[in-house]
Amino acid sequence: MFKKSHSSSSIKGHPFFHSRISEPHVTKKFKIGICAMENKSRSAPMKQILTRLDAQNFFEIIVFTKQMLFDQSIDEWPQVDGLIAFYSTGFPLDKAIAFSKKYKPFLINDLEMQRVIRDREQVK
Repeated sequence: MFKKSHSSSSIKGHPFFHSRISEPHVTKKFKIGICAMENKSRSAPMKQILTRLDAQNFFEIIVFTKQMLFDQSIDEWPQVDGLIAFYSTGFPLDKAIAFSKKYKPFLINDLEMQRVIRDREQVK
């Protein structure tokens, strides 16, 4: 069902939506990267979200593995058009932020805000 590998109006404005494959009426699939610890990426709520996205046949879902997150540099991570990343204990948030800054995928959720939320001093 899902490939394991390496505010809709704002999404439609993304330059990706205007790119075409060799045939003029075929749009490339939007690659969505799931960048989270295994307990989050395999949770029931995430499976529901991914099942609905997969049913549209418009998205290619790429789940970042634990090995990718911890053993590979961000330059080895798969290039994606959109990124869903969730912080949880042990998650390499700084690495995910560096990836998003370097490759600029459309962020489904704000990674910098996840850092702020984790900082009790700033949340007060």
